[in-house]
Amino acid sequence: MNIKNIFKFNKSNDSIHQKVFEMIDDLVEEVRKLYLDSESLKKIIIYQKSSIEKSSSASHEISSIVTMTADASCELDSKAKDSYDAVLNSTTDLDELKKMISEVNASSQLLQKSVENGLRSIASVTETMAEIKEKSKIINDIVFQTKLLSFNASVEAARAGEYGKGFAVVAEEMGNLAKASGEASKEIEQILNNGVDKTKEQIRLVTNDLEKVTKQTINHINSISNKTEELSSRFVQLSHYSRETEEKAKQISNATSEQNIGVQEIATALQALESTSTELEDMSVRTHSSSADLAKKVESINSQYLSLLSQLDLKVFKSIKPFDFKSAKKAHIDWKMKLTNYLQNPDNSLDPKKVCLDNACVLGKWIHGDGLAYREYNPSIFDSLKDSHAEFHKTAAQIIDYVNVHNNQAAEKLLSPTGKYIQVSDKTVALIEELEAISLK
Repeated sequence: MNIKNIFKFNKSNDSIHQKVFEMIDDLVEEVRKLYLDSESLKKIIIYQKSSIEKSSSASHEISSIVTMTADASCELDSKAKDSYDAVLNSTTDLDELKKMISEVNASSQLLQKSVENGLRSIASVTETMAEIKEKSKIINDIVFQTKLLSFNASVEAARAGEYGKGFAVVAEEMGNLAKASGEASKEIEQILNNGVDKTKEQIRLVTNDLEKVTKQTINHINSISNKTEELSSRFVQLSHYSRETEEKAKQISNATSEQNIGVQEIATALQALESTSTELEDMSVRTHSSSADLAKKVESINSQYLSLLSQLDLKVFKSIKPFDFKSAKKAHIDWKMKLTNYLQNPDNSLDPKKVCLDNACVLGKWIHGDGLAYREYNPSIFDSLKDSHAEFHKTAAQIIDYVNVHNNQAAEKLLSPTGKYIQVSDKTVALIEELEAISLK
């Protein structure tokens, strides 16, 4: 018996077939959505695992850096203590230096007094020489009188004649002696005059030089003393700063030790999370594979049912939902401005884990859902749009990743007129326009 004779349906039977077809078609749609959801979940888990692996790697680097910082802080603590001890020693040395300067100042004052006493002694000698000079004047007067007496004696001896010759000789000798004494007295007076003048000049010069040197010495000592006082004050401040630095270094050392413990705990948690993400990835892969197998089986049932209806000369109609191609095209064109603004102001408003999904936006949901009905008209363009759209979202997510890690140069390169993003964006928009043109025919 012919299969067509076995299955003879009236109009109500046709309605049942249409409903069965629609139910199978709805089942196919739901299975496709399940497949898309599992695919999205798989991508998210893979991306999350990659992020966790990067975080784990970064935590190891941070742990290494924190360990180095802890070692450096310990060394800083030691250096700060040494610095504080050195400042204390320097302060002690400065105190000793101040004492030495005080002693030098006292010694210079004693020296000044000693020199002044010496000058006074020299001045007294000068006074004595002046007294001797006065005495020399008296001697000169005596010599003059002696000469006068000798002259008178000579006159009287001449008057006496023979009897006065012996006295004349004595008178002459007295005159010679008085003359010699007078000449010696004049020489002594001249020597005393020269000595007194030179001594006074020397005392004047020495006194002036001594006053200058003494003033300079006192000024230098006072200046050194002031500088020492100022330096001592600075060293006192420096000792306080060194003490504070030592305390801060200890705090840093303690904080880095605690930080090191925290980083190790984070590393342990990330390792556990990494292990869990690996298990989730395996589960998502299995779920994705199972949903793919289920989708194939349901589509196979759908194909077999359509084949059966075809053999029975029965027709069913699949409704094609309209799609707003213009809005989808505009949404993807606007992404360039959105990424450019994010590059200038990275406010973490864009999540690369979500942007990388090619089935989350309106166009993506349509491509993986109702849009599959359009594939029958031109599979080549539809598949090209699907691949280009996936690459578009992948590139956009890559740009966001670069911006988030402050690699603006790489992000700008992708966004440049000759960059990959512009190429894949233009291609995606062009394919949307082609598919739209085909749908209007």
